[in-house]
Amino acid sequence: MISLIKNKKIFLQFIIFILYAIFTFIMILHHEVWGDEAQAWVVVRDSSFVEMLGHVRTEGHPLLWYFLILPFAKLVHSFNAVFLMQFLNWFFVLLAAVFLIFKSPFNIFCKICILLSSGFLYWYPVIARSYCIIPILIFLAAYFFNKQDKHPYIYSLIIILLANTHVIMFGFCFALSCIFALYAKTKKQKIAFALVVLSLFCVAGYLYGSQNENFIVKHSQHLSGIIGFLKVYSRVVFNIYGISNLLVLLTFGLFLIFCSVVFYNKDKRVFFVYLANLIYQFGVYMFVWGSLPQRVYIILFSIVFGFWVIYEKTVNSKLNFYLSLMIALSFLLTFGDGLKMLKDDYVKDFSGGKKTAEFILKNIPQNSVILSNDPVTSTSVSAYLFENKDKYKFWYNGYNDFYTYTLWNKPILPPYASISVSELLKKYDTVYLLISSDVYLSELTPLFVSDINVLTKQERFKIYKITKE
Repeated sequence: MISLIKNKKIFLQFIIFILYAIFTFIMILHHEVWGDEAQAWVVVRDSSFVEMLGHVRTEGHPLLWYFLILPFAKLVHSFNAVFLMQFLNWFFVLLAAVFLIFKSPFNIFCKICILLSSGFLYWYPVIARSYCIIPILIFLAAYFFNKQDKHPYIYSLIIILLANTHVIMFGFCFALSCIFALYAKTKKQKIAFALVVLSLFCVAGYLYGSQNENFIVKHSQHLSGIIGFLKVYSRVVFNIYGISNLLVLLTFGLFLIFCSVVFYNKDKRVFFVYLANLIYQFGVYMFVWGSLPQRVYIILFSIVFGFWVIYEKTVNSKLNFYLSLMIALSFLLTFGDGLKMLKDDYVKDFSGGKKTAEFILKNIPQNSVILSNDPVTSTSVSAYLFENKDKYKFWYNGYNDFYTYTLWNKPILPPYASISVSELLKKYDTVYLLISSDVYLSELTPLFVSDINVLTKQERFKIYKITKE
């Protein structure tokens, strides 16, 4: 009887996984990469290894994601080769889903709710960025947290990889490393801990000072004080739930406090990791860079991490049930926002980059001069110009040069700034204008206008043709 129940449970989990895999794969088939996704791909594709190392630090990112997509970007050259990056992204999130379904201690309702969250349905599997590696590594960290003294090398590798996914994970990894130091008693454990410390210093050294080399970050406005904190908190809640009214703000705040109390009472190590992650994330959002759904979702994943660890030490099934219910609701309440994003992405283009690239390949001669008003958004067009990447490069006045990906250490003007064509027309008979951010030139008729898309104001492109009179 027990065997039959177990087999039914495994079968149900398998069905859930298959349905999740099919649904999310269909979604990535309908998704066009946008500037932030395309940037990593085009940087790897169009720069040498040394150039890549020099450029990526100006973006403030560790290198793991760039190394993972490097063989695909270098070896495959076709119009839609960027889909390989999307597939790789989906694969890592699928690993997280497998581990969650078959290895986490939560009940089946809680697992389903996590998978139905906007993070697992949309932000992580569909938007191809380095964040995709974070869920599986956090789940692995939770699984090995109480086994770190027995498997120090495995645990150290998890921390090292997690620290190399994104700079937003430094607070979480720092806390894990501090706790790991407490377990470093044997020679094997001390070596494993030393490897973690060395890795963290290498990443920190690589990224040190990069915020001063990034034109956008350097000139961005930073927040401070209570008002600044409340603005950041409101934005964090909005990025998770899609709304940030007073009721939602208060409820989520109480939930964070509740988690703090549970972690503090049940396992102070978990409380330390949770608190360090919260403080670090809010510090980044206030003083360095803004929040995004994939970033703030790490708050929810840190809560999953904490409860996962506590479950393995708690025999109180009633307590575990209520904790599972809390986790389930915190994720399930994001479903509405995720459903909206899924619908919008399915029925509309997420970005006009792909169709704009198709138009350029069919209608604009190779080696033509294409002047762009925004090097950030036009990267999504570059991502689909694989076979002809050396024949189609964009000119940007802020760089005073041709480019295929955004150079963050050079001036970037607002997309609504005036566009000067006169200097280029002195050298070339014809100049094409690639305009984004809903800027229209009233005196000219566009050759092409991309469809209204999910990122309407950012990546709806127009192409104009200007010739010498």
